[in-house]
Order: sequence, then C-alpha cells, then structure tokens
Amino acid sequence: MNKKALVGLLALVAVVGVGVLIRSQSHDGKTFSPEDNERTALDPSNDLARRERAALDLGNGDKDAIPKAREILNKATEPQVKAAAISSLAQLKDWDSMPVLLKLLDDPNEAVRARAGMAVNLMLGRNYGFKANDPPEVRATAAASMREGYRSMGKNNPFTK
Repeated sequence: MNKKALVGLLALVAVVGVGVLIRSQSHDGKTFSPEDNERTALDPSNDLARRERAALDLGNGDKDAIPKAREILNKATEPQVKAAAISSLAQLKDWDSMPVLLKLLDDPNEAVRARAGMAVNLMLGRNYGFKANDPPEVRATAAASMREGYRSMGKNNPFTK
C-alpha cells in the first residue's frame, strides 16, 4: 500500500471511528427509525449535538435510511448536521449521491468540504489528496481528479457487485 493510500485509509478510519463513538452515545442507547432520526435532525428545537447524532445514526441503518440522509443533507442549515448526513451517505455507500458529494467539495464550509472529501475518497476507493483546508487552487486540482475518477467509473456502481 502506497503512502497516499495509507493516509487516506487512516483518515477514513478516524472519521468512521468518531462516528461510531458519537453513535454509541446517541439517543440514550435507544434505536430510532430513519423517520425519527430525520425529524430529530431537522427539528431546530433540538440541540445541535442531538441533531448531529440523529443524522449520524442513519449510517447504522440499511438502504431505507438513504432517502432520509439525503433529505437531511438538502434541508439542514448547520454544517455539523450536513457533515453528519454526508458521513451516513458514505457509510451506506450511496453511489447515487456522488454528484452531490462532488459538488460539496466546493462548499463554503470547511467541515462540509472535509466530510465530502472523505466520503468521495471512500466511495472511489482511493485517496485523491483532497484537503478541505488547502488553498482553493490546490483543492480545485484534487477535486478535479476526484471528478475525473468518478466520470471514469461511469454509472458502474462498485457497491452493487
């Protein structure tokens, strides 16, 4: 394994590890439906940490949770909640969300860009060296490589084989 691939793998393990840690504390150990998690994540009367945990919890579900994670990503206004929804889509290996994830590489919020970068790396199966805090021109080069990697795969979803 080359150094870039190892760094990408370690970054992914770190993101998944944080998600598992947060999920293990979520909702007082109770299990909620995807609909419950969507409602919780999008309800502004809930504190931000609870909303983020609800979005992350969707990643523990099955493919039925994908539409709910997408909805949270589309409707959430807080970057932390959006980033959590991105993590869930990556964990659920939602290939159909790749165009949205690729667009989010240019999001104004660094946390959203970072999570989108990790999700795309995971789904494409390699580390493209994208760093959310790099200068825009450096990010643009890495993002272009990621987009090209996706285009080269076409509609061949690697997770359905």
